[in-house]
This record gives sequence, structure tokens and C-alpha cells, in this order.
Amino acid sequence: MFKILKKMVPLEPRLHSGLGLVRPHDYGFAHKIEIVPIGFSEIVPCSMWYPVFIAKRGEDLGVFVFLGTGETNLFVNPDGTWKTMVIPNLIRTYPFSVRKEGDEYVVLVDEEFLREGEGAPLFEGETPTPYLENIRTELTNIALDLEKAGGFAREVFEAGLLKGLNIHHNFSFGTLTLRNALTADMQAFIKIQPEKLYHLNVKGYLSLLFAQNFSLRNLVLFEVFNSFVGTLPF
Repeated sequence: MFKILKKMVPLEPRLHSGLGLVRPHDYGFAHKIEIVPIGFSEIVPCSMWYPVFIAKRGEDLGVFVFLGTGETNLFVNPDGTWKTMVIPNLIRTYPFSVRKEGDEYVVLVDEEFLREGEGAPLFEGETPTPYLENIRTELTNIALDLEKAGGFAREVFEAGLLKGLNIHHNFSFGTLTLRNALTADMQAFIKIQPEKLYHLNVKGYLSLLFAQNFSLRNLVLFEVFNSFVGTLPF
């Protein structure tokens, strides 16, 4: 799984019992985040607002969105509010995150938001509180969704439906440079075997490839989002 945020540590009763979590009151923590992984179910809604791309790191493949460049997240207003109604799950659930260790999913937390005697308690002795159990369930579902996105990316990569994506563009607020990423190769659909095409369509992959490819047009909106202040109602 790809990392986007630092300072994340596993939650452990031995270390964190007696501490409470004070969640951030806005999205100001994300004002420097430029790229974030998204899950399978997020690809279509995110493609409406963000440029979506696929990346390969070692043996792992994942799906990501651009949020900005030059350590500037264009989707966070100066007051910390988010500009659209579509917020990537790993941003929305911060300061929690999750990673897989063997067959288990481990809950991570940014220790900066832990307080003694404040916030929502996480453990009662050695036992997770109902609040933490709900968080764990949500994060496990997000982790499964991220893995499903990775499986989608791997299958279309192995099917030869992706091509290299190289971007270098100067905006008024900074330069965006991306190399060795991947995007849907629309010409490759012509060459694929009909039975393979049917298989990918049944799995819902073809619509995701179209959404991903079309989402790159959202790069032209970056200048708009750089100057826009407010929250769009959809």
C-alpha cells in the first residue's frame, strides 16, 4: 500500500491507553498533499474533479489522484474547508490510516492528534472502545477498496491496456512534472480479443478506464481551483 502521510504509528493499547483523539477541525493538514491513493469505488466520483492516474512502484500498482503541485493542494480553501463534495477517503479519515501486515489490517494514527484526558477515548484498558472499533471497520473497508483498485490496475496493465503518462506543465502557482505514470491506452482496445474485452467489461473495468482517461482533462481546471474560494455544492 502506498503512503501519503508521515508521523503515522500503529495504535497499541500499551502505548495509547488513556489517550484520546482530538480530530482536526478542518482539512488544513492536507494543504501540502499533492497526490493521494484512491480505492476502486472512488475512481468514478474522483474522476469528475481530479486528474486520476495509475502508478507502479516495484511490484505494486495503485490508482491515484492529483490534488495540486508545488506543495499546494488546490482543493483546500485558506480556512481549511474542502472545495468539492468528493473527498478522497484517506484524506477524509485522517488522522487515521491503515496498512496490511500479513492477513491483518493495522490501524495507524498521527500521534500529533492524541491527547491525555481529551478527545474520544480509544482504549478501555487493553480493549478498543466502540469508537475505535467503528474506525477499524471503516478503515478495513477502505483498505480492501484500495487493494481492489490495485487488482484492477494490475489486470489492465497485464492486459496491455495502459501506456506511459508523462506530464510537464507550468501553472501560475507551480510546475507539475510526472514521469513513468500510466493512463488508459484507448488505441489498445482495438487490438484486444473480444472475449477478454467482454471479461473486463463484466468486471466493470472498461468504464473505469474511460473515466480515468477522461479525468486527465481536469488538469485544465487547476488554474480555476487555484483561484476559487468556496465549496461547490456537488
